Amino acid sequence: MAVPTIAELFGSSATLNTATKMLTINLADFLANEQLDTPTTAPRIATALIRRWNNNTKARTDQSDCGIVVDDPYKSLTVRGSTTQREYSYSCRIYTPDNSAAQPDPDDVV
Repeated sequence: MAVPTIAELFGSSATLNTATKMLTINLADFLANEQLDTPTTAPRIATALIRRWNNNTKARTDQSDCGIVVDDPYKSLTVRGSTTQREYSYSCRIYTPDNSAAQPDPDDVV
């Protein structure tokens, strides 16, 4: 299985222009396989992104050239304020060469 491409992770028409440092994502293409309405807020877009990354990377756990893996969520109920809500906790693993850094450097991700 190859490393996920920009199109696999962000939608079929997604493009990355390295000269202008611009990532262009068409939300309709991004959501095509997610069966979601178009998100209208930043948290909803972030949730769609996490779901898509989970769907495209969870099977690549043992792939040494896949630098980020989002596992299936752990689900629980929690009370926030006075409202009971469903909580989804995703594990996101980022792989870099062993350089003992406190946080991952995006330039080092495999």
